[in-house]
Amino acid sequence: MYLIVTTMIMAAALSSCQKDLGKPAQADISPNDLAMAQKILSFVDRMYHVSTMSSANLKSSGVMDVDSALWNIEAAVNYLYADIPEQCEFIAIDSSATTITLQANSGMCSEADVANIFGQLQNELESYLNVNNDVQLVAAGLKATPDPTGNIRLMLQYLVAAPAVPDPVQVVPTLAPFTNGWKPAMSYQCNGGMCESDEPGHAHTDKCKDLATEIQSKINSYYGKVQRLEHVDYWTDIEFVYIDHGDAFGNPDDDECDNYRDCLIYHTSYPCCSHCFGNMYWLPCTFGACLPKEECNFYLQSTFDVLSRPNAPNAPGTCPVGKEVIKITNAYGDIYPSGPNAHIDHFFDIKYGISHKRPPEPYQHDPEK
Repeated sequence: MYLIVTTMIMAAALSSCQKDLGKPAQADISPNDLAMAQKILSFVDRMYHVSTMSSANLKSSGVMDVDSALWNIEAAVNYLYADIPEQCEFIAIDSSATTITLQANSGMCSEADVANIFGQLQNELESYLNVNNDVQLVAAGLKATPDPTGNIRLMLQYLVAAPAVPDPVQVVPTLAPFTNGWKPAMSYQCNGGMCESDEPGHAHTDKCKDLATEIQSKINSYYGKVQRLEHVDYWTDIEFVYIDHGDAFGNPDDDECDNYRDCLIYHTSYPCCSHCFGNMYWLPCTFGACLPKEECNFYLQSTFDVLSRPNAPNAPGTCPVGKEVIKITNAYGDIYPSGPNAHIDHFFDIKYGISHKRPPEPYQHDPEK
């Protein structure tokens, strides 16, 4: 049989495994509950006193009815060892492998026998918790079965919980910076790529990737990681935004317009070399040369900022209000002559949308279970 104390504790334990349910404050404990706690502690003190009496004085130990002994043993074990967690991963029942016999006579038993059994159950419970140190005891049920002689066979059953494991801290990714320079190749020539380097793994040039293509790869990698962290299941209101040189975003830190960062990456000016004049293409002096990694990272960050910001007067960007970047679908550049200079127009196709997280399926109670 299971006693009422265990039933109440188990019910409370199951309720506690629902998140956001806290323990009651001291002011919420009723006088009856406080009186019950005093009664249980009095039993524990009495059992300790009886168990330490000398054999000559054992005859002075009293007797108690079996039902009272069982109630007090189970209540004391739970009072001393059980701890209802506020959050838990699962609840399970585990049975003891030890059976102890309580000597009974006409429904009565000696306090000495009760004290001895109480001590054995404590030792067994402590051994169980030492071995199973990955669980938390929520409640202990005392299974009591009468045998043919009228004695009671006792066995503990444990209601245990695995403490809730906190979600791992999700580190928001950052843009992976350029560690080496890249050449500002144009789409029709495809002879750019990463500059030659002595660094391990960077000795060869990727012939068909220019700076714009690598910026596309880095930004898409960043947004892909963010979207996985957010568990985006689907997108709605898909919209493509096309950026060309007519949508150039000036660099507010370059008032004199005298360096490669004049108009960010969308429209980059270069002085032409005199020996290139008259050629089929007016090539900038830097054509085929390497942009330093500082320039590449400036263009990476500025491109990211413009794509991410909403299209607003105070912070001009290209992101439609209420939408997020899904990915850059295409990025490339073309070279054009411009008087004594040349410029590279970079083009971007960006896919935007509204992200949605699919709601969890509602719990459906099965009355047959």
